[in-house]
Amino acid sequence: MLAKRARATRRFEPLELPSRLRPLPPVVLTESGATHDMPMGLWALKWIVYLRDGRAASIHTVESYRQAIEQWLYFANQADLYDARAVTVHHVDDYLAWLSTRRLKPITVNHRRTVLRRFFRYLQREGAAFSNPVELTEPQKAPRGLPRGLSLIEQHHAIEVLTKTMHTPEERRDFALIATLFLAGLRCQEVATRRLEHVDLVTGTLHVHGKGNRERYVPLDARLREILRDYIAITRQKLVDRPVVRPVGADGRQRKCSLRIPDSGYLFVHARNTHRLRRFGEHLNTKSIYLIVHRRISPIIGRPISPHVLRHSLAQRLLDGSGDLQLVQAVLGHVNISTTQIYARMSTRAQREAFAKAMKATDEIPEET
Repeated sequence: MLAKRARATRRFEPLELPSRLRPLPPVVLTESGATHDMPMGLWALKWIVYLRDGRAASIHTVESYRQAIEQWLYFANQADLYDARAVTVHHVDDYLAWLSTRRLKPITVNHRRTVLRRFFRYLQREGAAFSNPVELTEPQKAPRGLPRGLSLIEQHHAIEVLTKTMHTPEERRDFALIATLFLAGLRCQEVATRRLEHVDLVTGTLHVHGKGNRERYVPLDARLREILRDYIAITRQKLVDRPVVRPVGADGRQRKCSLRIPDSGYLFVHARNTHRLRRFGEHLNTKSIYLIVHRRISPIIGRPISPHVLRHSLAQRLLDGSGDLQLVQAVLGHVNISTTQIYARMSTRAQREAFAKAMKATDEIPEET
C-alpha cells in the first residue's frame, strides 16, 4: 500500500537579518501546535486560534496577524528571545527598526506594531508576560491618504452604462451585485456570504454579519430593493436552474448532466453552466467579486476600481447628504467612530456651501446713514 502523504505545513521564508544576529532555523507554525524550541511560539499559536475561534475574526484578519506574528517570532528567534518575560522595549525598538530597514512603509510597520501590542496584551491576560513593552514604543508618522471613492457623476454614469448592458443572466447578476455594493456599502466578504433569508424586501432591510461576527441591519434604498426583487425572482432562478453541461467528449458533443443539486440559498451564486461540481451552489467568493467589479466598472471610469472603492463612495455620499457621522458608522459597521471620521475630511461640499454663503452675506457693504 502507498504510504499516507504527510500534511504539508506552511514555512515562514527566511528574512534578511542584520549581521550582528546569528542565523537560526526559521520558525514553523502548524495547526497541531508544533513549534521549534520557542515557548513564545506556542503562545502565538494559541493566540491565533483564539482570534479565529474565540473572537470570530475574519479569515483575512487571522492570516494577516499570523504572518505578522511569525515575522516577530523569527526576529526573536535570531535574538535568542524564547521567553516573553525577557522581551524589553529595546527589543521591540530593534524589531521595528529592523522592519524599516527592509523598506517597509511606515503604515506597514505600524500594523506590525499593533499586532505585537495585541499579542502581548493577550500574554498579560494569560499570565505569560509581566508587562507590555510595546506600549512604551511610539508609532511611526505615516501619511494617511484619503480613501478615494467615485464622484456622484461617475456613479450615475457607471450605473447608466451597466443598465444598457444587462442582457445575459450573468450580466444581470453582476449588475445586482454592483448595485448592492454601491447602495448598501457592504464589504466583499459580507456580500459574498449573504443568503436569501438575510434580504427582507418587505421592511427594506439587509441583515449583515460583519467583522467579529457583529450584526447590523442595513436599510435598502428603494432602487436597490427593486433591483434585488427582480434579481431574486427572475435572474437568480435562471442561474440555479441551468442544466449542468459536461466538457466536450471524444465525439465533439457536450452532454447534459442528470445530477440534481439543491439550491444552497446564497444570494449571489456561480452560474451552473460548467462541469466543475465543486462550484455548484457556492456563493461568489471575494476574488470573484473583485474581478466582477474590476471588469465591469474599471473600463467605464477609466481607472482601476475595487469593491472597497464603491464602499467609500457610499460613505462619501451619505456624509455629503446628511453630515451625520453616526449614520455612516451604523451603515458601514465601524466599531469605532474614529474609523468613520476619515470620511469627514473627504466631505467638503457642505463646508464649501457654508463658506460661500458666509462670504456672500458679507459682500454687501451697508450704506452709511
